[in-house]
This record gives sequence, C-alpha cells and structure tokens, in this order.
Amino acid sequence: MKVLGIVLLVAIAASLFTVSVMAGAKESVKIEVVQDDTRDFQGRNYSPIGLAVGGHHTESVMFGLNAIVNGEHVKLVCDEHHHNCTSLTPKIYDGEFDGKKSLWIEFPEPLSGKSKREHYKIAGGW
Repeated sequence: MKVLGIVLLVAIAASLFTVSVMAGAKESVKIEVVQDDTRDFQGRNYSPIGLAVGGHHTESVMFGLNAIVNGEHVKLVCDEHHHNCTSLTPKIYDGEFDGKKSLWIEFPEPLSGKSKREHYKIAGGW
C-alpha cells in the first residue's frame, strides 16, 4: 500500500511539472516588420503654471510596428515609459509568441551587433 501511495504521488508531481512547463512554453515565430509606425503622444500641462504659459509636453512615445506574424497583419506597440524601446526597420525578425497578446522580438543592436530582445504587445490589426 505504501508503494502504491508513493507511485501515485510521483505521478501527480510529474504531471503537475509537465503542465507548468507547458503553460510557460512560447511559440517561435517569424515577424515581418512592414512599416515603422512610431508616434509621439502630446499631453497638456494643466497645472496653474502650465495653464499660464499654455505649454504642452510629450508624455509618451509609442513605438509601433505594422507587421505580419503567422500570415496575419498585426499592429505591435512598445511603450517607452516601461523601458527604452527601439524603432525597428522593415525586415524579417525571429521572435517568440506567448499565445496571448505578447511577442518578444530578437534583433542585433546597432554598431555592437549584440543580440537584444524587446517586448511588444499586439494592439490590433492593420
């Protein structure tokens, strides 16, 4: 009876490990960047001083890409507020898709050629 209990516990642990590994699995994909669609979003400064001078400032830069992933036309965005994003030129890149709304795009850094990865979110189609 003890042996059966131990075998059962080992089987349950192995199945839980397999499920956790499968849940974190990412799909390798080719990402064809067709067009850079980076934009500056402007915001008004509504503080009393800001109203007095009537100025505005850039709040955020959204690095956007029109791309084709697995045959689908998608708009990808990387928000500069979280980290420094890189504007990518049109070509085919390697990447990973998490199965939901996120892609990691791999590319060489300019000048150094060191491999870099950036996180982009799928924001819809184009």
